[in-house]
Amino acid sequence: EDTLLNPSGIYSITKRAAEQIVCRYFDIFKMEGAILRISTPYGPMEKPSGRRELMSPIYGWARAAIAGEEVTLEGDLQRDFTYVVDMARGVVLAWQSRCLPHRVYNISSGCNISFSDALEALKRLRPGFRVRRNEASEMAGFFRESLRGPLDIRRAREDFGFVPEYDLERGLKSYLDWLERFPV
Repeated sequence: EDTLLNPSGIYSITKRAAEQIVCRYFDIFKMEGAILRISTPYGPMEKPSGRRELMSPIYGWARAAIAGEEVTLEGDLQRDFTYVVDMARGVVLAWQSRCLPHRVYNISSGCNISFSDALEALKRLRPGFRVRRNEASEMAGFFRESLRGPLDIRRAREDFGFVPEYDLERGLKSYLDWLERFPV
């Protein structure tokens, strides 16, 4: 959380600017609060809307897995995927804390997972799902601009007891079950 940020993509620049605005607001109005940095959430209720068109990679992959379709892996990147139940629990734990000694906390799984590992997990959970690799393709710009390691969640663990309960396979299984019950 204390690492000097030097965003280069428009998405990361706007996130950093929003953090600075919030911190300034805290200072001007003598407010207590914290910023939660949530890494690559996925799970129930994710859907395109008039305000959000770019979905997590898992959004499309999970729907294809349920339909028994094939997806193409375009560049095997890594992300610190966070299942939404863990994300929500992290937000609640921070909100319920009486005193947060820091201004910024990471909420994530705390580990990077490659796209190919996520797709392999989906294949195990839905055997009809197929993956084709396209090694010659250029990786998506958004993910290329946001390459980074996993977020360190030690501060959230120590200050308000946040520990992720969903590893990738458990999160994917829960998400697939939800999608089958409530098709989006």
